Amino acid sequence: MDTYSDVVVHSAESHQSIPLNPWVIGRQLWQQRQLLRQLTNRTVQQRFRGSVLGLLWAILNPVFMLLVYTFVFGVILKVKWNGQGSHFVFAMNLYCGLIVYGIFSESVGTAATQVISNPSYVKKILFPLEILPLAALGGAIIFNLFSLAILLFCTQFFMHPLSIHLAALPIVWLPLFLFSAGLSWILAAMGVFLRDIGQLIIIVLQFVFYLCPIVYPLSAVPGPMQRWDLLLNPLAVFVEESRRVLLQRSWPVWSWLPLNYAVCTVVFIFGYYAFMKTKRGFADVI
Repeated sequence: MDTYSDVVVHSAESHQSIPLNPWVIGRQLWQQRQLLRQLTNRTVQQRFRGSVLGLLWAILNPVFMLLVYTFVFGVILKVKWNGQGSHFVFAMNLYCGLIVYGIFSESVGTAATQVISNPSYVKKILFPLEILPLAALGGAIIFNLFSLAILLFCTQFFMHPLSIHLAALPIVWLPLFLFSAGLSWILAAMGVFLRDIGQLIIIVLQFVFYLCPIVYPLSAVPGPMQRWDLLLNPLAVFVEESRRVLLQRSWPVWSWLPLNYAVCTVVFIFGYYAFMKTKRGFADVI
């Protein structure tokens, strides 16, 4: 049927209990790494399939986007980040926030259609459907890694030398991946039974974009609201901490990480459980 028919997949039988231990979940997903890698590659290739430049667009797109932001906000609007620094610094802070938001929105935004757009996989009893949302997340990570490379290049040659603080970026981004995966599983399951959820996600993501400190610094938010923004909006922490290690040459605020990891791990576990619990009824609906 497709190029994945020769991949041996390991799927828990329907009578087995669904694990709630994140390490067990991770081990089960690791067993599907070959299939996940193939599906992720397909996601990346499909975006530029048929284009002359192919994957080169993954580099050109973020470059053009950064040039536009610098011109609009720096040259035309003459905006400065937090009232300080050059106009280019504003563009870099904005660009950094967009990278974090892009990983989240590109995975969550397509989650509702990941299952219903692959009905042939649903009919395969042994096919691990839980891999589909993760493949979309993997594609989003790869695309935004190109943007991250552009950001690091511009930081090195136009702002200041890169520092050892970059080593903390995986620590900052790991809960982002957990949060995006868990929410993607929830939305993928809901999308099977409620087809309107895809349109609702588009609206919600627009609200999330402007509620996050992406086009403005967190310091611009009134004092009492900053704490609520950090507590109720995990993306705000990811954006702020990414700027801290990438642009400000500082270590993360370590006191934020335990709660952030706890919340994102709970979302990850609940999303996996919800998806695995409901996927037994996907075939009846699709």
